[in-house]
Amino acid sequence: MSEYAFYLAPSDPYCLPDEEGRAKFLALFRTVSPLPNGNGDYDCRAYERPTPIHAGAAFEALLCPQCHGRVVLFDEDGDTPHSAWWKAALAGPRDATVELPCCGGSVRLVDIRFDAPGGFARFAVGALEPGFSDFWVDGGDNFGSLTDEALKRFEEIVGCPVLQIWEV
Repeated sequence: MSEYAFYLAPSDPYCLPDEEGRAKFLALFRTVSPLPNGNGDYDCRAYERPTPIHAGAAFEALLCPQCHGRVVLFDEDGDTPHSAWWKAALAGPRDATVELPCCGGSVRLVDIRFDAPGGFARFAVGALEPGFSDFWVDGGDNFGSLTDEALKRFEEIVGCPVLQIWEV
């Protein structure tokens, strides 16, 4: 059985709460997501610049904001021809405008969306193998989502919607 983690991150790629806000966010996360066993742990990350937070092994593709096409980065054989484009884009500034390989459209790197839940963020809180509580809606197979009430409480702390990201 493989390990999995659950992360919450602001949907605004530049949102970085102050220390007090990060502490409140983590405290609420501990309440809604108690650890199920000794193998799990909480993780609070703050980055200098927007960083990809994604579904780990389930991260395969990007969604083009121009043509709405799916840009496959990884498949069952590993890297695709678009993988090199993605790595080169990540090596540059996050505000850089990149030309998408699907349609040639230009967008800011941080405006590209991921096919599996994820995105760019300067802040994320998560847990390895989190436990579930009354703040969760069962998604089956150990992957659920937070209730609207719980999400609203997190959003009030950071001032914007939050992303729910399962990393496998």
